Amino acid sequence: MPRKPAFADLPRRGFLALGAATASLPLIGTADARAAQPTAPAGEPLRVGVLFNLSGRRRVQGARQLLGVRFAAERMRDLTGERVKLVVVDTQGKRAVAREGAREMVQDAGVHVLIGTSAIATSLEVAAVGQAAGVPVVMPSAGSRPKEPYVFGCSSP
Repeated sequence: MPRKPAFADLPRRGFLALGAATASLPLIGTADARAAQPTAPAGEPLRVGVLFNLSGRRRVQGARQLLGVRFAAERMRDLTGERVKLVVVDTQGKRAVAREGAREMVQDAGVHVLIGTSAIATSLEVAAVGQAAGVPVVMPSAGSRPKEPYVFGCSSP
């Protein structure tokens, strides 16, 4: 009997979240000419900071978004040969945890780009850190179109 694809049991909303996360990685370097393009030094992987609500009320959505980002990273490696290292933080749906996680990723882990989070309130915290540091941020839960040059939304209007 043939094996079902991993995403076969995802409901429509989960599949859309997967699509949004998959669409996020190509946006990183091309979305806005004003923003610095994330590049890794030759031979080093592109470090992507991923902040999702993996516990708490939005844990299911966060887990699906993480699945989508992991899938996109694998596809990017398969298609371009570029290695991607995902640095993952559970924001627990808390603004302070999201802000501190983003700060640590930028300052300590040296990520080239941030993706997150599963809720607008925590996404705004991540966006503020990325904007201040000049690190591009992809917000899958943008709410409205971000106006900052380093912040990009990929949610439906």
